[in-house]
Amino acid sequence: MGFVRGTPQTLNTLKTPLEPKPGRNSFVAACRQAVQNAAASLGAMRVEVVSAGPQKRVRDGYEAPVEVRVLYPGLLDSEVRHSTLTCRTDRRGNVLGVSS
Repeated sequence: MGFVRGTPQTLNTLKTPLEPKPGRNSFVAACRQAVQNAAASLGAMRVEVVSAGPQKRVRDGYEAPVEVRVLYPGLLDSEVRHSTLTCRTDRRGNVLGVSS
C-alpha cells in the first residue's frame, strides 16, 4: 500500500477489518453498493461497509447506519477515509441516499 494519509485513529485501525455492530440492518448490501458506486467515480481503490447498528423505520422507508472505510490511491501516497453514515431507503429497500 505504501504511505497512507489519514487521521491517527483511522490509520490505527486500517489493518483490521471493520466490525459490524449488533442489531438488525437489512440494508448493508444495498448501502455498500451505493457507497462503492460513488467512491468508484472518485477513484477509490478499496471500499469497506458494515452495519453500524440497527435500522429504524421512518415515515417513507428506513434509515440504516453504516460504517464506511474508503482507500483512495494517489500519485505518491494513498488516503483513507473512515466515517459512520446514514443510508436512507424506501419501503422496498431501494437506496434513496447516503449522508453523514
